[in-house]
Amino acid sequence: MLGISIEKAPEKGFILACFRERPVFGRYERKSGEIIFEGWEAFREKMPQECHLFDADTEYRMVARQARRDRIELVLTAREEETMEPDLLYTENVLIREEYRQDGTVPETITVINRYQYSADDTLMLKNYRLSAHP
Repeated sequence: MLGISIEKAPEKGFILACFRERPVFGRYERKSGEIIFEGWEAFREKMPQECHLFDADTEYRMVARQARRDRIELVLTAREEETMEPDLLYTENVLIREEYRQDGTVPETITVINRYQYSADDTLMLKNYRLSAHP
């Protein structure tokens, strides 16, 4: 897949990729160095603007920066959150559109774990977030 470091992604989980035309969402598996999932054809010729590959504990994220002609890659884990101040973590469950749940393999919701921090002037701000699939 263009622009995605597949080896950094969890072995299996969910993929959420944002292309200019439309988002792609579904279950995937990593096999023999490739991501296997139904919407793979979207990746043949275009790099997504943003791509999340995640399971319950780990998220690999790639964000393409067109102006700089580069990309940002992050690997975020639940283990990192264990050492964070609990008051700086906010968890919410986000409903998945029914069109992605029709085959019964995708859950009704995914979890977003928002990670906050205080700035130098003591203002609370969103530092990052992690997508998580329900186990």
